[in-house]
Amino acid sequence: MTASGAANYQHDRYLELVRALNIVPYLRAHPTHTAFEAAINLGMKPSDAFRALQRAHISGVANSTGPLLELAFESSDPFVGPMNQGAVTPLRLTTREATALLLMLEHLEDHLIDPTAARSAAAKIRAAKSQITAGLPDTDPDVRDPDLAVVTEALHGRRRLAMTYWNASRLASEQRLVDPVRLVVRDGETYLLAWDDSRGEHRSFRLDRISDPSVTDERANPHHKLVPDDPFAFSHNATVRIQRRALWLQDYVPLAVSDSATVCEARAEETDGEESVLAELAYGSRDWLIRFCLSHADRLTLLSPADAAAEVARRAKLGLAGYDEQST
Repeated sequence: MTASGAANYQHDRYLELVRALNIVPYLRAHPTHTAFEAAINLGMKPSDAFRALQRAHISGVANSTGPLLELAFESSDPFVGPMNQGAVTPLRLTTREATALLLMLEHLEDHLIDPTAARSAAAKIRAAKSQITAGLPDTDPDVRDPDLAVVTEALHGRRRLAMTYWNASRLASEQRLVDPVRLVVRDGETYLLAWDDSRGEHRSFRLDRISDPSVTDERANPHHKLVPDDPFAFSHNATVRIQRRALWLQDYVPLAVSDSATVCEARAEETDGEESVLAELAYGSRDWLIRFCLSHADRLTLLSPADAAAEVARRAKLGLAGYDEQST
């Protein structure tokens, strides 16, 4: 492909993206218009408009199920409705994530039919992070994260640290009182390694998920002799039977199909006839393991540890019983 041909191809792909992004807000703003009318007004072929709607309908994220949009569309009767997919709490971004999102919003806002939402989101990101201005991270070395300054003060002063911590696996904020050990960097993220009395072990806390930290008057007891060699290593392994079509989960969780794993044909009736394999799932928290297996119960079955598998089965039965009660 020549340079001019590559440039034209990139331009066409860009226009396709802009038109696809425009079709959903267009139909929301014009609920009586048909998909054909939307295609004409957006400068698209009808087939491209339907393809964009179909793509929006199956959009989603890896750790969730179901579409992001409720769509019912025919050529003469399109309907577009929002589905929040749990997006009812503030978005927590790292500086790098916020910068990338801001750049994308600034690039797209001039090409959208209704840029109000994009401009509002960009303004909120700029206001939330003092390190981000005009879409670029602030490189001034004198600008410090105030939360990091408090954490460092507790660390150097050997004092206990009280804080609010965002637990991403539970989608909830928790109050923690910890004994700081040291700061560590992993995969570009900074963590506080600290002893957590409520858990009885050392835990790693991502700095961008810490808020309202405060240094207490209590002297810290970081339990240095118990500090693990690798604070990010998972200490437990579970055995699961997982459908082959769901092995994409390996991209998101520490899941490994064992070398000796074979197709579980003998128990195929338990997986609706789906071909499945045995795999090892590394985990650090029993609560997380139970929640994960429940959220992916249509894809995998927890086999061991036995107590966790029994708890998954118990909670699943309680959930199904709730549906039975509603139907009676």
